[in-house]
Amino acid sequence: MAQQPRQRGQFTQTLLIFAVIFLGTRLLFPGDQKPDTRTLVEVKSELQKLNSAEDDVKASATLPAYLQKVAQTKDKEKWAINKVNEAELEGVVLVAQAKLKGALSREGKPEKAYLVHKKLT
Repeated sequence: MAQQPRQRGQFTQTLLIFAVIFLGTRLLFPGDQKPDTRTLVEVKSELQKLNSAEDDVKASATLPAYLQKVAQTKDKEKWAINKVNEAELEGVVLVAQAKLKGALSREGKPEKAYLVHKKLT
């Protein structure tokens, strides 16, 4: 006589299959992505706030939106290449500064983070 598979094993396998299907459909069809309605100035001020708050993770996540806004503004206002490079570099430097300050503050030496902040601003 063949032995019946355990009921718990079937349930776990079924649950795993449904989880994979659900996550696969979420990956392929992400749903509603709200368009970013912020202006370049608003995104830049957010980057500056995140830099001063030493929140390097959120600053890194905000950088692509900032660079996209720079590209959109470049096309709308017909910026010169020097102005575009300056704006892009300013965003990258803000994020790099936030990463440095965040890393130093997480290291557990707040006096170093204060010194870096004073030197970079």
